[in-house]
Amino acid sequence: MKFILLYCIFSFTFSASGSLSPEDILQNASRRLDGINHEFSVLMETKKGKKNKSIEFKVMVHWPEEGDILRETRILPLNSKKKKPTSYWEQLFKNGRETKRWMSMPITGKLKDVSQKKAGKKSFSFDELEITSDFIQSAHHQIIGEDSVNDTKVIIIESEKSNEKGSTKLWIDTSDYFIHKAEFYSKTGRLYRSIHCLDLLKIEAIQFPSKILVKNLKSKSEIHLAISNFSLNPAFDTSLFTPVKQ
Repeated sequence: MKFILLYCIFSFTFSASGSLSPEDILQNASRRLDGINHEFSVLMETKKGKKNKSIEFKVMVHWPEEGDILRETRILPLNSKKKKPTSYWEQLFKNGRETKRWMSMPITGKLKDVSQKKAGKKSFSFDELEITSDFIQSAHHQIIGEDSVNDTKVIIIESEKSNEKGSTKLWIDTSDYFIHKAEFYSKTGRLYRSIHCLDLLKIEAIQFPSKILVKNLKSKSEIHLAISNFSLNPAFDTSLFTPVKQ
């Protein structure tokens, strides 16, 4: 499982989005939770045939008011039977420095830098529902349609990567810039992965999914995420965000 951090179409003139360009909409979606400290719990079940595997963890996101760190995230395992279960840390920086990620190794608890490690194609990361500045700048985006998802009117933005490695489609609500759905395509145009946010909740006017369904078409597997215990602006012990040996 990749370091998890968490954040969810035919050419025409789309009046509901006003004069906003696809890039404007993606920028707004990327900033939806900027500056908002929050935490939640996740039960993730991976299903393939008769094989089921589950893991439970807690996600904490902190935006420091001072210093060089823009946002820091901690992933804590819950109800693990391991003596030293794996923990994860991520730090994003204000000065454009490369994002840093660490994980503690099972058994030894030793800290390992995994900043360059890529997610496996069968795993899920909340990064897949997060829009970065690099993504906005490095791909060609266009509004290709409108749809209704979760009883909500959305627009569909298609993003083609400049390196011709494939494309992404995002279903975005332009009232609060929540990503309801995402699809990932290979360079030949074949759909290989989809993510659908379900059973939405509003907490202090901010929308969150209580369920996420991930379908991996190539491996014929599914990942079901049940998200609970949302909390906004919790009183964090900020030392939890400092990567240390466990």
